[in-house]
Amino acid sequence: MLEIRIIAIILLCLLCLNAWVFHKRWLAYAAGLLSTIMLMIPVAWQHYQTWPVSLSDNLLVGLVFVQSAYLTFFLSHKDAWQVGAVVQPLILVLALLSYVLFPGKTLIMLESNWLFAHILSALASFGVLGFSAICAGSYLYKSTQIKDHTKKGLHSKLPSLATLDKLEFSALAMGQTFLAISIISGGWYYYDLTNSFMIFTHKFIFTLLAFALVVMLIFMRLFLGTRGRFASRLILIVFSLLSLGFVGSKVVLEFLI
Repeated sequence: MLEIRIIAIILLCLLCLNAWVFHKRWLAYAAGLLSTIMLMIPVAWQHYQTWPVSLSDNLLVGLVFVQSAYLTFFLSHKDAWQVGAVVQPLILVLALLSYVLFPGKTLIMLESNWLFAHILSALASFGVLGFSAICAGSYLYKSTQIKDHTKKGLHSKLPSLATLDKLEFSALAMGQTFLAISIISGGWYYYDLTNSFMIFTHKFIFTLLAFALVVMLIFMRLFLGTRGRFASRLILIVFSLLSLGFVGSKVVLEFLI
């Protein structure tokens, strides 16, 4: 399986090169789809009946879902592929980091449908909101360069501010649905175990705060027209909260217990 991961890393390197030099749209999509599948194969092969709680495997799977979100918006928005200039190098660096991290041995059995739904929807929300955060960060970067009358680096490679604004909120709305499913299914899973819907762990608190901010931001967008740099900063806060819950729980299980 190591060979598959190496090939996937090489494909990600080619994606970075394509995003920065060649700008061949459909070649980027084909290579991105292939690398996504190949990054996922080793994890799926080893854990098809269990779920690893190691930070290494979870980070890798989270990146696969971020890439999947990018590929989804690639098809639905004409200029979304240009965000690949940020998405692909970031995924490459973090994928390499995931191989350096110690792969823990702790596994949980996927015996409950609620647990399976919780894990799948949690990863989907992490991927979609991760893509939204990348678009938000790109928006802040490009708007700052325009404000300072400098157009260097990534400026010319990113889509327009209007496109980035549309992408970040489209992804935010999609992430809200997945996050709601994750919270509900996780609650039912804990109820089966403990007869209680709420267990106030740091993961639950951070996830609930992230969900509340997402709902507030969508409400502000629809009824108050909130957008621009303020909205982008809030989206980054949302993903930071979600990441604290996602990564923090793995660190606790792998290194502190």
